[in-house]
Amino acid sequence: MAFSSLQKFSPGAEEESFPCLSGRKNIIVIADEAHRSQYGFEAVLVEQLQQNVTADWHLKESARAKLHILVRRILKKYDYPPDLAPVAINTVLSQAETLLQWSAAH
Repeated sequence: MAFSSLQKFSPGAEEESFPCLSGRKNIIVIADEAHRSQYGFEAVLVEQLQQNVTADWHLKESARAKLHILVRRILKKYDYPPDLAPVAINTVLSQAETLLQWSAAH
């Protein structure tokens, strides 16, 4: 039995496919994504958004601005490239709105 942690299920930058590690037919692979959202940047982002979101955040410009600043600060803390931050902030807020709409419909 062997345990291993795979970073991604894709070949390296200069590889077209993974090499065959074994020709055996009796190997079982069990994989888990080891969700990055459970630690680090993503965990902080989710936790902070959950703590700071209000029921009407999507309707009030002041609440949206507060979340915008919150996300920007988290990105800065984790050395996110400043030139890419505006797109990332808009993506996070857009995903939060989509989640809100989905949850309201269900």
